[in-house]
Amino acid sequence: FGQPNSYRASTTPLLPAPISALPSLNVTGSVTTTCIAGPCYYDSAFDMFFSPTAQSSPQIQAEVMIMLQYNLSGDGKPGNIVGSVTIDGITYDVQHFTMRGASNSWSYVAYYPTTQISQMNLNIGKFVADSVSRGYTPGSYYLDMVSLGTEVQTGQGVTNISNYNIQ
Repeated sequence: FGQPNSYRASTTPLLPAPISALPSLNVTGSVTTTCIAGPCYYDSAFDMFFSPTAQSSPQIQAEVMIMLQYNLSGDGKPGNIVGSVTIDGITYDVQHFTMRGASNSWSYVAYYPTTQISQMNLNIGKFVADSVSRGYTPGSYYLDMVSLGTEVQTGQGVTNISNYNIQ
């Protein structure tokens, strides 16, 4: 939803949008990720990318993820937790660190629900507002893209998404 990673034209007239004037961007639907062969470590999440102008730069400038379901290696908990927040009745552990790419670095913020989410009813703007209030995402930036998917670390599984809607 928005500008794909190759920074072609946006798939919607709503994005890119300045953070200060984000449209509602409410997300509904259901998602389930099931391991088939393990050990299976993954996250199923929304990933949002930001840039300093409406004309996206070719590199990520800031990133915010909203985890829905996850099974992490080690003790199963994310590291670099800087606090927690409750949004629409769900408590999230907030993770923050600096990501490093081949030619740039950017602020990365992730929201891990303390209870896995299978029925989505999220207002993405509330997560962005929290990241801005913490000083992790500049309030002057533009939201370029929102994507939904599963990142697989190891193992095999299936993610089913149904009745997905973002508007």
